Amino acid sequence: MLEVPAGRDELTVLAQTLNGLLERLRRTDASRRAFVADAGHELRSPLATIRILVDRLAKERTPEERRIVANRARAEVERLALLVDDLLTLASADQQEPSLSTVEVDLDDVVLDETRALRARGLAIDVAVHPVRVLGDERRLGRVVRNLLENAERHRRDALRVRLGREGAHAVLVVDNDGPPVAIEDRRRIFERFVRPDDSRTRAAGGTGLGLAIVSEIVRAHGGTVVAEEAPDGWCRFVVRIPTVAVPD
Repeated sequence: MLEVPAGRDELTVLAQTLNGLLERLRRTDASRRAFVADAGHELRSPLATIRILVDRLAKERTPEERRIVANRARAEVERLALLVDDLLTLASADQQEPSLSTVEVDLDDVVLDETRALRARGLAIDVAVHPVRVLGDERRLGRVVRNLLENAERHRRDALRVRLGREGAHAVLVVDNDGPPVAIEDRRRIFERFVRPDDSRTRAAGGTGLGLAIVSEIVRAHGGTVVAEEAPDGWCRFVVRIPTVAVPD
């Protein structure tokens, strides 16, 4: 850091400005180093498991034992593929603003498509949507809804609840689950990368710790916001607000 001269002349202002810039660069570098370290740790775990499973398959085993080991290996490969996909998404966002294929999107259709997939698996989910159109990337908005639903599914006790409507100039998506709400002290950091307030439970359920960070990046690229809250009935709640397409007079 530069020594700041006493006084309020141009040199003092310049030194303060440069110190501010150097501090931001230092924090950015520290953040990147932490991200690389965390990514390496997360990649190492499924790779080590796959190596052990492959060694087991190389030994003489019954067909049933081979089937069990192969299924476990397949699950680890899928986990690894999901993690790599999430890492590439965030790396792209670090390089530049996410490239959006911007068109008018019926967000209600996106929400219904994603919730329909959960219902097909037999999950209890209460859905109420109203027609809302936004300007954005339909594929990436689908990723936002899907990640929020997957997060809610992991942390629910039994049920999920989804609401979509319009408030003023914004589409408002609310995703609730009947699990405990995110602790107040974690409600900002939960959107950071590799943050798992309930680490063991999320790992056991297959979370990468990147889903909510991706939600935050995509929502921000659409000019919106996402927050974690507690619903009036005590459920865990996530709220996304995205500007809507202007309605003609």
